[in-house]
Amino acid sequence: MKSASQILSALSSVSFLIILFLFSSCEEENKSPEPGQWTGYLEVQEGKKLPVRFAVVEEGESWKMTFYNAEETLDSYVAKLAEEKAKVEFPVFETHFDLNYSKDSLWGKYLLPNLGRELNFSARPGKMKGADLEPSDANFEGSWQAVFETETPTPYPALAEFKQEGTRLTGTIRTTTGDYRYLEGEVKKDSLWLSTFDGAHQFLFLAGMESDSLKGKFYSGNHYLSEFTAWKNAEYELPSPDSLTYLLPGYDRLAFSFKDTEGQLRSLEDEEFKGKPVVVQLIGSWCPNCLEESRFVAQYRKAHSEIEVPFVALAFEYAKPEEKALSLLKRHQDRLEMDYPILLAQYGGVDKQDAQQKLPMLSSVWSYPTILFLDKNHKPIRIHAGFNGKATGEVYQKFTEEFHETLVELQGQLK
Repeated sequence: MKSASQILSALSSVSFLIILFLFSSCEEENKSPEPGQWTGYLEVQEGKKLPVRFAVVEEGESWKMTFYNAEETLDSYVAKLAEEKAKVEFPVFETHFDLNYSKDSLWGKYLLPNLGRELNFSARPGKMKGADLEPSDANFEGSWQAVFETETPTPYPALAEFKQEGTRLTGTIRTTTGDYRYLEGEVKKDSLWLSTFDGAHQFLFLAGMESDSLKGKFYSGNHYLSEFTAWKNAEYELPSPDSLTYLLPGYDRLAFSFKDTEGQLRSLEDEEFKGKPVVVQLIGSWCPNCLEESRFVAQYRKAHSEIEVPFVALAFEYAKPEEKALSLLKRHQDRLEMDYPILLAQYGGVDKQDAQQKLPMLSSVWSYPTILFLDKNHKPIRIHAGFNGKATGEVYQKFTEEFHETLVELQGQLK
């Protein structure tokens, strides 16, 4: 028979094991990433790393990542959560993170399935080291005339607009197809870096001052790299976005017939559009500038119920087959609360020359997005290529005012 001391010793051992098990269980249950500010990096070309600023936010028993680009905030959500693994998706874009996680680390892949691309990603808790707000000897403030793809036979123009506070640098870059979103970065001696990550774009700009000009490189994910040059020019402006696409001679109207998200063929001869002025968007569910334009349109329509001009969007999609592309458009329509039809004009690729063949009366499909304002005979009275969003400040404000003026003009044709 065991002595009392042996029994007590055995019980103590059992108690210790139970406590250890409970402690371990608590530890197992608390492996979610630490809430608060984090800094991540996406691996792009030439061994460069694109900074990603975000916060981990608790949501019940799950969590989400909220991304920051200067003044922009972008939410994501955890679509699938398993032990130490998470799939983090975005509300609209068909992109996601496949991540491993612990309390103090995130690592894995950022994937763009429709493009067959993936980037390595890693992150740790803590804010990125803040830029010094004390004055800097280098001054990048102002407007810069720029040329991208200078290493190619077909460079393209751009206009960079920067704001500098100490060594902190923010701003955007405009091109004839739209803006490069909210950019944020830092000045270091005679060099700068700027980046943005918005769930679809992954942009990194690195540049240095040489005499009176900037010379640098533009990285888009791990699939694109170009060189650029810029010089200060407060008087420079890009060509008017209303001059880039036009109706070709021999045509007197826009016409098309494509399937809507329910698979039904729709055209401008439908009762909804026939004999009425119409606004037509050329968009893609993969395109952040299209997303911002569609949000603006949806909000405008809610705020201006007196404007009864019908709208329709024509979508050009990477996704295939057709059923998948239509499904993506339905999700896009629902989440943006677009109360007008989206038609699938092209799927399996977004080549602009192919897109122009779908609308042969147009000189080109210059940009996604493009917005066409048609009179009651469906002849374009204005075609606006590209979209300069809120990051462009006064340029965006001017667009919204002209948009309203054009809609008021078209509304007059309904009377």
